[in-house]
Amino acid sequence: MQEGVLNDKYVQEFIRTGEDGFKQRVQTANTVLIKADAKNATDVQASSYLVSPSVAATAWNNNFIRTIPQDIQEVLDLETNRLTRNMHEQYNLAYSWDQTEVLQKNLQEQLLVDLQAFKEKTLTEAELNPKEYEMWSGDQPITPEQTKLMKEGTMRSFMDNNKNLFEEKLIGNSERPFKGDAAVEISKQLAAFRALSPQVKSNNINNKPAFWILTDDKKAYELRQYNEIDDTGQMDWQLVGVAPIAVGDETAFNAAF
Repeated sequence: MQEGVLNDKYVQEFIRTGEDGFKQRVQTANTVLIKADAKNATDVQASSYLVSPSVAATAWNNNFIRTIPQDIQEVLDLETNRLTRNMHEQYNLAYSWDQTEVLQKNLQEQLLVDLQAFKEKTLTEAELNPKEYEMWSGDQPITPEQTKLMKEGTMRSFMDNNKNLFEEKLIGNSERPFKGDAAVEISKQLAAFRALSPQVKSNNINNKPAFWILTDDKKAYELRQYNEIDDTGQMDWQLVGVAPIAVGDETAFNAAF
């Protein structure tokens, strides 16, 4: 919606009446429908990762496993250091090399068990799901729980990458003025349009300046926004995905404004 390219099926409209009776048509995104369609689409994506244990493990471990919060990771690191020191102290109690070697193997296995148990306990106490923080093995069959986690992970990834879609807000500078101010403003803009001024002021888009700019052949006005060019750090007037207005077409001009 904010980029002007939201599919019509996701647009919902309502009429808002101002203090002086001026009616304004407001469009917002139907976020409920977007989320439902996104859930269906990400479930299909998850299914493509679940074709085999190896593919699922690669996708999960590289993209969807959660990162342990820093404060919890610090607690886990402290416990790892404590248990490791304890293990080495027990090495020193062995009386022979053979005994040390056997003890080392047993203690290392026990260390892994104890660390895993502590990790699960710590995450659970923080009201987090330990399964979301575990690496997957490509040698084990896919479980129903992993299928559920993969579907949740793909949806979570989509939501994280598209947060702006779900911010239900009206951008103040993009709202049309009320009737009294609008009549004066549009009168000025129409005069500039008739005079073939190089630029005719438009409402802002996403809180950024926007103008209808006369084309080089002086046959139409194109809506452009001052914006960065493809993350280059350079700024220029970029075309907005709106149909141009032919010079002299005052009907299209009034509709645009």
